[in-house]
Amino acid sequence: MQRQLVAAGVAVTGVAAALALRRLVVARRAAALLNKLQLKTPVPPDVEISQAVKLTPIKELFDRKFGLREGELFAHGTYKGKLSLSVYERLKHQPDGNYVVVCGINPTPLGEGKSTTTIGLSQALGAHLGQQVMTCIRQPSMGPTFGIKGGAAGGGYAQCAPMEEFNLHMTGDIHAITAANNLFAAAIDTRYLHEQTASTNFLWLDIDPDSITWKRERLGLVAKGAANMLAHIQNVRKHGVQVVVAINRFHTDTDAEVETGGAFDAVAADHFAKGGAGAVELGRAVMAACAATSPREFRHIYDAKAQGVKDKIETIVREVYGGAGAKYSPAAEARIARYEADPALRSLPICMSKTQYSLSDDPKALGAPSGFTVTVKDAYVSAGAGFIVVSLGTISFIPGLPVKPAYYKIDVDLSSGSPRVVGLS
Repeated sequence: MQRQLVAAGVAVTGVAAALALRRLVVARRAAALLNKLQLKTPVPPDVEISQAVKLTPIKELFDRKFGLREGELFAHGTYKGKLSLSVYERLKHQPDGNYVVVCGINPTPLGEGKSTTTIGLSQALGAHLGQQVMTCIRQPSMGPTFGIKGGAAGGGYAQCAPMEEFNLHMTGDIHAITAANNLFAAAIDTRYLHEQTASTNFLWLDIDPDSITWKRERLGLVAKGAANMLAHIQNVRKHGVQVVVAINRFHTDTDAEVETGGAFDAVAADHFAKGGAGAVELGRAVMAACAATSPREFRHIYDAKAQGVKDKIETIVREVYGGAGAKYSPAAEARIARYEADPALRSLPICMSKTQYSLSDDPKALGAPSGFTVTVKDAYVSAGAGFIVVSLGTISFIPGLPVKPAYYKIDVDLSSGSPRVVGLS
């Protein structure tokens, strides 16, 4: 064993040798898998990559990797399925693993790559680093898929497949909700049309979906933008949780720009172009962070039961957003006063609803603004989820489609015999 490892350029013995050999075998298996994928440069469109991959049936995959029992997986076709809650009941006494959250800085309208990084990191941990890993991302909604951002299955060689089914239908649950919602909306519209004075004017959102690429190197812009990232790092550290910064590298990023970001303890990952192989160093960094994290170190920034509603809101504004305080609209004052008077509601945690583009409630205040005052427009109880939603500033809860929505590029190709979705990203 030792001679084999030395020949491979690794001089270790005993248990370390066995572990190194296991990693070597896992890496070679992963490399063989990557060879079958035949990575291409430049990276093809997401939907082309998804359609070219040979998939493993969902039941075979879960039975082999996670040891599910009969009746614990409900298949929806060949490559999709639902897990039964009985799995949780059966395994809830097992030791917990590490829970890794992939989050982002304040994003651009096109996103920052959280889904792609989540999937690429999982590929690296599972296929390249020999870890047992389960990935959880949210199901896409139709608005972003057909609007500005596109789908939410990841991208490049770090994506869920088949991505068309994941983005467009999944198991059909959302469509059942949509049908009920549309019926309700139609009923309300009909009442207003016949019993009220209704306006038929459309509301147009002034959104320009075109992205502009700046091809010249600008290290100053990278350093300036890092202020936002540092603010998010500090927020996570306030909870006693370790942070690994993943630079979601684009093919247009220069080495100097990545090194500028790397000065802030970051790991560059190229999972979009290389899949899990491009995120191995990120995977190692996350594993090290998990090993260095103790559950005893986790802490909340406020005491939900002891503090009042306004106190909790203003603690979030000061400690997380970097602001000075909050002012309240008459509607918000009235609602919060009712919540404060009810012990059951007063003790609920707070969910802030505001623009995603800034730490403040002003989408134009970029970077890491400070000393600002947020405006609390309204508040309501989300009883099922168990928290109070606080609305800050001007925010659209259900934004409309842009002038040039993504569905303009989506079509069905019938030329190859069997229908294929094209243009989906």
